[in-house]
Amino acid sequence: MMYLPVTLCTILLPMLWFDKVHASCAGRRTVLTNRTGIITDGEGDYPEKFQCEWLIDAGSIGMFVSIEFTHFDTECSYDYVFIYDGASYQSPLLASLSGSFERLHLTAESGNMLVQLSSDTNYARSGFSATYVITPCPDDCSDHGVCSEHLHQCTCYAGWTGAACDAEACPRACGEPAGQGVCEQNRCVCNEGYAGSDCSLATGGQASGNSWTNVSCSGCGLKPRAAHAGAFLPKTNGLWMFGGYTLNVVRTDLIVYNFSDAQWRTVSSRNASPSGRYGHAMTAYNGHLVMYGGVSASGEYSSELWLYNVLDNRWTLRAARSSVQPPGLMGHTLTLVDDWLYLFGGLRHDGLFSSQMFRIKLDDGDTWEHVVYRNSKPAAHRVVGHSAVYHRESRSLLIFGGFVHHKLWARFGQRTSSLWAFHIDENFWALLNSEPDSTSVHSIIQNYPPGARAFHTANIIGNYMVVYGGNTYIHDKDGREMCHDTVLYFYHLGCHTWINFQTLADAFSKLTHSAGEPEQSTWTPPVGRFSHISAVRDDNTLLFAGGYSGYLHGDLLAYTVPPFVALNAAFKRENPAASVVQCSAHGTQSTCQLDPECVQCKVKSCD
Repeated sequence: MMYLPVTLCTILLPMLWFDKVHASCAGRRTVLTNRTGIITDGEGDYPEKFQCEWLIDAGSIGMFVSIEFTHFDTECSYDYVFIYDGASYQSPLLASLSGSFERLHLTAESGNMLVQLSSDTNYARSGFSATYVITPCPDDCSDHGVCSEHLHQCTCYAGWTGAACDAEACPRACGEPAGQGVCEQNRCVCNEGYAGSDCSLATGGQASGNSWTNVSCSGCGLKPRAAHAGAFLPKTNGLWMFGGYTLNVVRTDLIVYNFSDAQWRTVSSRNASPSGRYGHAMTAYNGHLVMYGGVSASGEYSSELWLYNVLDNRWTLRAARSSVQPPGLMGHTLTLVDDWLYLFGGLRHDGLFSSQMFRIKLDDGDTWEHVVYRNSKPAAHRVVGHSAVYHRESRSLLIFGGFVHHKLWARFGQRTSSLWAFHIDENFWALLNSEPDSTSVHSIIQNYPPGARAFHTANIIGNYMVVYGGNTYIHDKDGREMCHDTVLYFYHLGCHTWINFQTLADAFSKLTHSAGEPEQSTWTPPVGRFSHISAVRDDNTLLFAGGYSGYLHGDLLAYTVPPFVALNAAFKRENPAASVVQCSAHGTQSTCQLDPECVQCKVKSCD
């Protein structure tokens, strides 16, 4: 994830031209009018049960106020710093920051920025420090353009684009020296086999794996949002999404990113479309999109099932006359199982977590069926913000994480790290054990299950379920509190174990490098997030779009998994012996035992 950098010119010039003010927390509103300054809660920990405000007033409408946090450390999920684009709490909310992070840059466009620190009675941490600057154009055009102080707009130099001239028009020269693409009319045009805004995302068998790619930067076509829903449709080569929330507005748009030309497009349907919503669920169905539920701008919980026909560009309301009707929901899941759509969990309008499961076959009567559990009380499966994937080989839905009712206080929720399997033929629940087994040859790789989380995503790719992001409460080894996880977690579906993926990826990287392949060292996860969407493309690439980590994201990221995770058809054609040499190429038994695909869940010879 990228943030807008404060350039050297932006920092130094205001320091030379204007007096700089240092404003500590005084337990009241402090109004700041200097063109640059420092905001901090003060020395030591901030007080408990405390509120403090800073209003940065640029003096006129049209001016921009930018703030750069250089230190941030509050109690995760309880103590917050709120940032408003305006002078009051009714102004648009830019961010609600909590936990620990290193740097963050935000800009208000109204000529005012309101910063509020709010803490509870539990405990306090070291707080925050930030610098601010007032400019006539966003970020003074990032030293890559000329500012019109009258129009408050930037005219970017050649090769730069964006409102603040902060984005390269053709990053990496579109990979032209490597034959990946060319720069035409201030944008990259990718050659066959490559995609993304800089043509760095290799597709099909050309992908070497274990690498992140920023396919589209935040705000470069996708308006930032969270709690939206989406799916990848291979026939259109596009990632589709609908709706979402901006902290201030419920979105109503259907938008698609086309990998063929690296462009975002807003799609206007030929007929009436669903109302805007957030917290809904969507999945691909026979080359089209199916969507259920969500919360509207008026706060209504929808029980509508919509189908979008991509070929006809039409929305159709389905199952409206079904005798069985699921409740209005948000934070639920909708999963395709053979020809059936399975709806599970979610939050109801009355505030209760749903434990119900329904299914429907759209080509056979548009009638919902209520799924009856054979071996478990429904109350055991009340959950919201979970993930659900279908594992075809075991005929099971795998339900991971989410918010469940608190064990002691029924009115409150708590995050869980439970992994459940629901067998769709037997209607039978089973709790899968994710605890380390010291007697297993894989005990070294079983110590890496993800912690409790909600509003994450999960996808099946190869023989793994991959979990990313989520709203968490993590105390890391450096004493920081993390509210949004940055790590990818891999659950091996054959061995039923969470693996130490980074160790295995590093080992495989050295293996392929020793065989003459380029060594991969691009393990640079983006900032953590939740309420994003994810999808699988080309059987080896995970896509992530949007989401929230105290502020909204409008980017599109791709993670290409290593070949040992997904030996897709294209890779096998290029590397016919890959599945054969994977075990024998391990130089030692210890590295072989890190790879479930090699040892097949039990001790085997690695000779």
